[in-house]
Amino acid sequence: MLRRPFPWPGDKARLRRRAVQLEWLTLVALSSIAVVMYLTMGNSQSMKTAWIEDVLSLVPPVAFLVATRIERMAPTRLFPWGFLRAGSVAYLVSATALAGVAAFLIFESTSALLAAEHPTIGAVDLFGETVRLGWPMIAALLYSVVLPVVLGRLK
Repeated sequence: MLRRPFPWPGDKARLRRRAVQLEWLTLVALSSIAVVMYLTMGNSQSMKTAWIEDVLSLVPPVAFLVATRIERMAPTRLFPWGFLRAGSVAYLVSATALAGVAAFLIFESTSALLAAEHPTIGAVDLFGETVRLGWPMIAALLYSVVLPVVLGRLK
């Protein structure tokens, strides 16, 4: 006979619901950061790397949300003790995303160095004025710092 999944105690269930809400908020915030970084990327290699890092930073919250759904599943005949180890798989996926950022950074930096590339930071028209693209990049980087700090304090 199959049993239902283990219910979380009252205070732990509340904390778990809060964690899930914060992860959804994190997904929205990190998605907006990735869009802003993409729009200001230009030819800058460092902005390209920052954008890849921001896109891959979406993986840990998604992995956590998927793991919390899987953990709640009832045990089956194949998994008689349930799916509580799904959180460990989520940690593995998150670590793999971090390793992906490192691999991308090493590959892109090495290939640009060997090719002796010197990309220029161009200009863009904003509100009828020609502005060096570095200024919107700085604004995007500031935006990409503020939201994670606020979310980190909430978490």
